[in-house]
Formats: sequence, C-alpha cells, structure tokens
Amino acid sequence: MINIVYVDDQSSEISTFKWSFLRQVDDKYEVNILGIEPKYSLEDTYVEIFDSNKVDAVIVDFFLTDMASTNFNGAELINYILHRNPLMPAFLLTAFQSDAIKSESIDVYHVYPKAILSKRQTNGEHESTFSDLVKKQINKSESKLKEAVRELEKLIEDKQIDNDWTIDKEDRLIELDNLLEKYGFSNSIPSLLKRDSNIDKLVELIQVTRNLLDEISDEKANT
Repeated sequence: MINIVYVDDQSSEISTFKWSFLRQVDDKYEVNILGIEPKYSLEDTYVEIFDSNKVDAVIVDFFLTDMASTNFNGAELINYILHRNPLMPAFLLTAFQSDAIKSESIDVYHVYPKAILSKRQTNGEHESTFSDLVKKQINKSESKLKEAVRELEKLIEDKQIDNDWTIDKEDRLIELDNLLEKYGFSNSIPSLLKRDSNIDKLVELIQVTRNLLDEISDEKANT
C-alpha cells in the first residue's frame, strides 16, 4: 500500500485530486490518499502531515491561501519538507507553473502543471501518467534509503574492526543516521551509541541497521 498526502486549502479540490489520481492508478498498485488542509504555519502543517501518518509521497497545491489562513504557499511548504526530510518524494501542482518557479527558490524538478492529472506523457514508445511518475519517485527514494542503510552498516562494521577508522568516517556515520531519522524510521540509532566504540554496542548498531533494511523491504513488499 502506497500512502500519499495531498495538501490543498479547498476540500473540493482535494476530492477532485483523489478522483483524478485514482483513475490514473487504475488498479496498477494499491494507494491510500489522505487529504490535508494547511494549518497557519509551516511547522504546524508539517506536523499534520507526518506526525501520525505513514507517508510515501507528498503532493501540494501551489496556492494555499484562497480558503485557508496560511502565511505560505505550496512551494514554501515543499522546500520546508525537503529541508526536514531530503528523501521524501515531493510534488508541487499548479495551474501557473512559470509563476511557481519564478516566485520561489524551488527546483523545477518538483513542479508540475495541474493538467498532468488528465494527461498521459509520452516517453518514446511508452505512455505514462502522473501516478506512474509518483510511483517511480517512491521507488527511487526506497532504493536510496536501502543504499544509505547498507553504507551505514558497512561503516559500523569498519568501526568494529577499527583498523582504519577516521573522523571523516565517524561524521559520515552520524550523517547517514540523521538522514534515516529524518525519514521517520523508528529504529534510528540512539545518540549515545553513535560515537561509542564498545564492541557490544557496535554489534547492536549493526542489528539496528539490519532491522532498518527489513523495515524497508517489508514496506516494499506491501506496495
């Protein structure tokens, strides 16, 4: 099951998005779409999206101030999400694509016209839909997560051997763990273990990373 959050300030637009997206999916994969109306602040909206939800991708409307009392637009919310959670697949939908790109420092890679919900894109001999693109980005994100976990496990094993351990490797270990923690894994490494050279604790770290790989694999199997 893939879990997608769609953020829009109008409930009617949320309903329209759900209908359009599910029509594109057409039983190709299982998907659950949660519609969320923005809160006043970026932080409150971020918490609303991620606090109690399993989220595989976030899709946001550009204009969020028509009906809601917000102090930000969709581009700002996308940037806020990616700053907190760099591997999260995030998409900005807008009827004013050029305005969205010009008005905010957002990567064009994340910006899509709303018309994409009713069109098929041609890529060589193959046709694809926006729902196909979302699924593809989710798969890429999962692959990057697995790579990060495997690199983390290798670093922990190197630290256990400790023949050629460096400060750079230590910093990279912490960077990778922080990245996984941002993504929302419950089995993140306890902070006291990150710089601990005790063998028993390092073995525990390796088991934690293997649990992370299992968690990613289980999620993949259920999609």
